[in-house]
Amino acid sequence: MTNEQRIARGIDRAMDSRYSDLTAWERSFLGGLRDTYHKHKTLSMKQKTAAFNVFKRIGLDLGDI
Repeated sequence: MTNEQRIARGIDRAMDSRYSDLTAWERSFLGGLRDTYHKHKTLSMKQKTAAFNVFKRIGLDLGDI
């Protein structure tokens, strides 16, 4: 599984099970990342880093994915 695939699954998990832990900006950002990934199948390093920072803040461990 690629990092992008892990992030896409992490986004789905965050939006489904941790939605209330996300700020409005984070919800919008992760939703945009999900759309970008599904369209282009890739994310920039800045997008990946920002997503990992959101996951870390809400306590989402991508090792479980």
